[in-house]
Amino acid sequence: MGHPLSTIATQTKRAHYGNESANSGDVLIVENEALIRMNAVQMVQDAGYTVLEASNAADAVEILKHREDIGAVFTDINMSGSICGLKLAHAIRRRWPPIHLIVTSGLPAQSELPVGSRFLRKPYDNSSVISLLHELFDAT
Repeated sequence: MGHPLSTIATQTKRAHYGNESANSGDVLIVENEALIRMNAVQMVQDAGYTVLEASNAADAVEILKHREDIGAVFTDINMSGSICGLKLAHAIRRRWPPIHLIVTSGLPAQSELPVGSRFLRKPYDNSSVISLLHELFDAT
């Protein structure tokens, strides 16, 4: 399998015309279920954000190490791999504190979410995700 950074340009880094000026930062979507990830990527792109994606926390960390323009991470809690989404969120908060965090799960909200993160329960609707992204980016 190739390095996750080698496929960013061909996967989801696309500019969207019309809404770019309102959005300050790219969004990294971390979801191990391909269909859910594809839907989330499309939804966030359609709202005018530039989107990157990772199928696990380890790939997400590698992307974050090499990208300074990521303004938000939208991650599932329950993922395969050695690091779950909750541990990823805490690691991001410690290492990259300005990044906005949106954490999602089919289970109720976790009390141990990182400070300042937001929780969306699955199944989430598109308008909730987009409204939350706009709110987070408008606050910065």
